[in-house]
Amino acid sequence: MRRPLNAAHRGLMRLAPVHRHAHREPGGMGMSSVWYDRLSGRLLGGLYRRAATETATVPAGGAVLDIGTGPGHLLLAAARRRPDLALHGLDIAPSMVRRARHKAAAQGLDDRVSVHLGDAAHLPLEDRTMDLVVTTLSMHHWDDVPGAIGEVARVLRPGGRFVVYDFRSVTATLPTGAVATAPQFAGAAVEHDLVRAFAWIPFRPFARLAVRLSAD
Repeated sequence: MRRPLNAAHRGLMRLAPVHRHAHREPGGMGMSSVWYDRLSGRLLGGLYRRAATETATVPAGGAVLDIGTGPGHLLLAAARRRPDLALHGLDIAPSMVRRARHKAAAQGLDDRVSVHLGDAAHLPLEDRTMDLVVTTLSMHHWDDVPGAIGEVARVLRPGGRFVVYDFRSVTATLPTGAVATAPQFAGAAVEHDLVRAFAWIPFRPFARLAVRLSAD
């Protein structure tokens, strides 16, 4: 069962017209992918820029997976910064996948940006192929967090990183517990810090969690 919409997504829904098909597809956000793209880009642009900056630290020629990529904000920002990276996005909503693919093609980035339809617990990628797996404001929707963490560990190369940007309450519970019990991340140090995404809000509603897979 899909988790209830959080406060930020409820706010986006109040600002946009309800799309009559948005609730029928998996991952539907209650509005069209075009409206979600416009509003999330405006309201959450700071968070995506922060995540894109971290993505840009991947080694030369590396590969990145963005789980819950939505309309592709992070993927396209990373592609513009690092033309040498192979970038993959994954989303459960067909309309978001179409939107992200359309934007990549329109910007001439579809030769190195691939967007897949699927869910976090069943990643359509080969073992040990990603240097970084990142997710922004998506994990609170995942039905099977432990299963997804296992999949993340499977596709990461030795020494690869898993980075979560989400609400503070989410990063303090869901990924922390799942990472702690995943044998692939045994003994790994977990980074956890608060993130300020809005210049006009004095407090920090989001947090970042990062963990590195053993290089062995």
